[in-house]
Amino acid sequence: MRDLRATIITKIADAIGNLSSLGRFILGALIVLFVVAVVWLVCDVSASFLVTVPMNGGTVTLGIVGKPRLINPVLAVSVPDKDMDALVYSGLTRWDIKEQKLIPDLAESWAISPDDTVYTFILKTGLTFQDGTPLTADDILFTVNAIQNPALHSPLAANWAGVTAKKIDAHTVQFILPAPYAPFIENTSVGILPAHTWQKIPAEQFATAASNTRPIGSGPFAIGGITGPANNPSAYALTPFVHFSLGTPHLGRLVVHFFSDTETAATAAENHQIDELSNVSPDQITPLQQRGFFINEFSLPRVFGIFFNQTNSSVLADPAVRQALNTAVDRTAIVANVFGNSALAISGPIPPAFLPTSAPDSSVPAPANSTLAENILDKAGWIVNNDGIREKKKTIGTTTLSFAIATAPAPELVATANLLANRWQAIGVNVSVKVFDSGFEDQVIEPRNYDALFFGQDIGRGLDLYPFWASSETADPGLNIALYKNKSVDALLGDMRTTASSTVRQADIAAFNADFARDLPAIMLYEQNLSVGRTETIHGDSVGPIANISERLSDAYRWYAQTEEIWSVFAPKTATASYQ
Repeated sequence: MRDLRATIITKIADAIGNLSSLGRFILGALIVLFVVAVVWLVCDVSASFLVTVPMNGGTVTLGIVGKPRLINPVLAVSVPDKDMDALVYSGLTRWDIKEQKLIPDLAESWAISPDDTVYTFILKTGLTFQDGTPLTADDILFTVNAIQNPALHSPLAANWAGVTAKKIDAHTVQFILPAPYAPFIENTSVGILPAHTWQKIPAEQFATAASNTRPIGSGPFAIGGITGPANNPSAYALTPFVHFSLGTPHLGRLVVHFFSDTETAATAAENHQIDELSNVSPDQITPLQQRGFFINEFSLPRVFGIFFNQTNSSVLADPAVRQALNTAVDRTAIVANVFGNSALAISGPIPPAFLPTSAPDSSVPAPANSTLAENILDKAGWIVNNDGIREKKKTIGTTTLSFAIATAPAPELVATANLLANRWQAIGVNVSVKVFDSGFEDQVIEPRNYDALFFGQDIGRGLDLYPFWASSETADPGLNIALYKNKSVDALLGDMRTTASSTVRQADIAAFNADFARDLPAIMLYEQNLSVGRTETIHGDSVGPIANISERLSDAYRWYAQTEEIWSVFAPKTATASYQ
């Protein structure tokens, strides 16, 4: 066999040696082509089995307007506080933006009793806080009790009023409601405080405790460092928490910079000093896009409108006046001119993006019609006088069709109010706009001191409309700023918040929308989206309806800044589902 191989090799060598120089060149070229083809084929086949997956490491920098003071889910009020809460703390549940549903976070599972009044949560095993202390049912109870403690004045107290928290064992907790409350499950996403850190702090010192600015949670990121004094930080450096219940985050570092105003934050974004800027105003969108930012639009359950105080203004108590004002409103112009089409025109009180599946949507506004509005006023006896203002003759004297719109100094509110005033003045209504730079809450809203109020409602994903439209909520601290009273509506709103039946809720919503359209206690104008600018550094994020601004960060544990290619057989099973 060895002699045969030698003979074959000798003959091949002789054959090559007998080739002309041109023949040897052609043979060499063919060999090179063959090698290249083989290499190309191997690479092509290999590439067909490669997938791009997140690689751990990298840094993402967020820009937030304002400074955090209470990084504490029990006390947080401001956006900076709530943003930090979303990154540092975990709740029993967490909102999944991509899947658009609540998913288990600290909880392994939960069950709801047949009468919808008992919620039982079972915790995952091996849970710990970021300092290594085990997280148990005791921490859940401590957090709920803190929220319910009247001495702490938690802004979440109303969500947990009357709820009894009961420990079954170290890994099981029950919440017992005094009556069914359909949106209750949304409350269970609140961040859980470590009892061992907070239980020795008196209530009167809760708001000033050092742990409010050096928090310890169980969320995806832990505090790694603070730039500047803790009571006035310019930045936080966060590191991934390896024992986070949903898996170690991909990012190696998450830096949060705080800015004093929107202009400074926008400049930092344009200079590529940050990778995300939330709550981008319409006039900032184009400059950011020109600097390579992508603008993500998140739907929020936040609606804006003109709320009428019919007690304070007799002219607004006239149904014909409210109908005419509504008919004349050009919502399309408001959305285009004030928001650059980053808002959604509506005519009903419920944000369309948050309506239950198959629920009737009566919020699509009719086109503006000034001629029809004038006809409505003419038929109701409101006649244009020599000054171009409508008035109505009464038994004693004459009533002029005049009222004022009160609003806050936010640019988009002022611009919209002026557009409305101009539109209504064109049909003979004398409208003035009053902008309150200070005292808006305590001098205007709380005492209900206005003819018409241009304001917004943050309804929440659970669509509990009772606090906003029920007759019992007309006085402060109730949120019924239209002072709307309708017994039929009260019954519908009470039914909506207690029933778990989607069919019943949809029927209630349809009936409420019909009553609202007939009574017109307010003129709803638009649902304002949240515009978020992000660079291409951020991967793995999702866009969809969220309940509040800070919930945009609920999937930050999935974000990644770096990628690598590996054969699909070695890729994590969740790679395609989570990161595409």
